[in-house]
Amino acid sequence: PDATQSDEIDKGGVRRRWPFLEVRELLENRGVRVPRLLGEACEDGFILVEDLGDDTLANYLSKNPETRVLSDNTGHHRDYTRNPYAGYEQSRYTYFAVNNQAPDNYHPKEIVVGLKHDGVYKAYPFVELDKHGQSSFTDRVNGREFNFEWDSENRSVTITDGNGREVAGIQGFWFAWFAFYPETLVFKASES
Repeated sequence: PDATQSDEIDKGGVRRRWPFLEVRELLENRGVRVPRLLGEACEDGFILVEDLGDDTLANYLSKNPETRVLSDNTGHHRDYTRNPYAGYEQSRYTYFAVNNQAPDNYHPKEIVVGLKHDGVYKAYPFVELDKHGQSSFTDRVNGREFNFEWDSENRSVTITDGNGREVAGIQGFWFAWFAFYPETLVFKASES
């Protein structure tokens, strides 16, 4: 198989809207909580969806033993017991070209949590959060103050507004965040 090509391409090589997105809409229309679709560029091999958290399926199942996995018979010939992306996070290779190449300030696969407020975008690279060394801090985006709870051990961030309401951040790779938001600001530990 060609790792540079999505499984979501017709046999004739024509890119189409990804079935994942169609299933997502179907579930959403039936009232199932699914990630919000924040950006779609299937022709370029990208979608951007809301992060629903850092829980794994195995952890979720251990907390909710009544949950049933209906089937792993998806019609695809794939071994669902192994990670098809093993080594991807360590590699600088992104498998596909992007329109907006991220600056080399960070490894392309550096995890960031992105925040957008009133048309201003800001990335919070995990490496910068580690350097910052504070588990709780505030930061401003476009004049509005946000509170951050950084859990370095579990590699997760919770963001709340000034009223204590949780704000959805977008967690992903640095190269992907920059591809969608090239005008992004970047949190730097040395400037906070």
